[in-house]
Parts: sequence; C-alpha cells; structure tokens
Amino acid sequence: EGGADLYGLKAGQSISDPYFSSVVSGAPAGAIAAIYNQNIGSNNDNYLDQNSLFFLNLSGTTLTNPEWGLTIDSDGSFTAPLLTRGFAENPLFGGDGADTLTSLAPGAVYATIIPNFTGGFKINASASGVGVTNQVIPNNGDGTIIYLVGLPGDFDIDFNVDGADFLAWQRGFGTVYDAGDLADWQTNLGAADAVATGSAVPEGSTLLLAGLGLTLLLACRGRLEYRRSC
Repeated sequence: EGGADLYGLKAGQSISDPYFSSVVSGAPAGAIAAIYNQNIGSNNDNYLDQNSLFFLNLSGTTLTNPEWGLTIDSDGSFTAPLLTRGFAENPLFGGDGADTLTSLAPGAVYATIIPNFTGGFKINASASGVGVTNQVIPNNGDGTIIYLVGLPGDFDIDFNVDGADFLAWQRGFGTVYDAGDLADWQTNLGAADAVATGSAVPEGSTLLLAGLGLTLLLACRGRLEYRRSC
C-alpha cells in the first residue's frame, strides 16, 4: 500500500494543524491555495527518497477543479486532476479505480508523495481559475512553498472585489480571515482581475532545469502525474 498509490485527502487534518503554520503565516495577500513540499510528512511519515507534497486550500471558499502536474522541462500546459482513494482504488485491494476530486473544501489538505529527483521538478497547478506554471521544486526542496495568488480581497474568487466578498470575509473571520484581509478588501473594492498569478517561496537554493530536453512522467497511478519524452 505504498509508493505511487499514496494519495488523497488527509482525513481529520486541515491548514490549522501546526505542521502548516509557516505556509499560512507566510501567505501573500490574495493567496487562495498553496503547494507545500516536505521531506517528513504531516504525520511524521518518512519514505526513502520520497517527499510529501501537499495541495492546501488557504481560502474560505470551496476551490473547484484543483489540478497539478510535474515536469522537468518547461511544459506549462501539463496538469491533471487530483484523484482520491489512494491504494484503495487498486483492484488488488478490491478497488474499482480512483475518483476525480472536483473540489477542495476550505482549509482542506490533499497529499501525495513524489520522488527526489536530481535537478528537481517544475510544477503547474490551478484551482478555481487561479494558477501557476513552471514553478521550481528543487531536489530535496524541503520546505518549498508555492502560492496560487488571486486578487486580494476577492474572497469568493470570482475575479472582482465587491459586497459579496465582504460577506465571505465575515463568514471566514477568525478562521481563515483576519483584519488584514478586510484591509485588502477595502483597498481593492471595485477592482477586477482577469489574470491570476502565483509565487514561490523556496527554502535553500532554487535550481533552474536547464538543458534537460525531456519531460518526466512516472506512471504514478494518478496521485500526481509526471511525463517523460525522449
């Protein structure tokens, strides 16, 4: 029940877990989600030559169509939906295939494992129309955080800041939002944004994947897809 079949939602765990405190406290204004890479998993699980990779909903809104994909070149178009059920989907364990995760609840934590790869990876990720492309996860990039950043103050993620966002802030105040988020709403009230961006916060050096000329796909049974071409 290990290897590529370890993926899915972390039952009973949310971004309020102290394990994710650095991700939450370091989030820039407008961050709706984060990709977090760690050598030691959130339950102190440690797999040889593998890292734990998390997709976290930092917002107070359900994120739709969460996707990601790893490459070792710069193919910014490659993503695949998140899947659930992990090893339980394997027919050897009586499963009938993985399920596609079409949404990620507020504060939810999705996890998988990825191999340590010399030279590192680049990741593409998106949710609710907000995405990042070609963000670097270095080899053994323990602690690397990549944020999916929308429009500050757009708490319902509809790409404009209006009265509905104030209501969303009220609902999430004290859990995912604070007074600083209200200030973002006040500053950006009336704004609209058609393009969402991302930012990366690596610990240690960030390595650019130059001259590799191929994209890596390890057949990981859907937990997080990779691609190789020769």
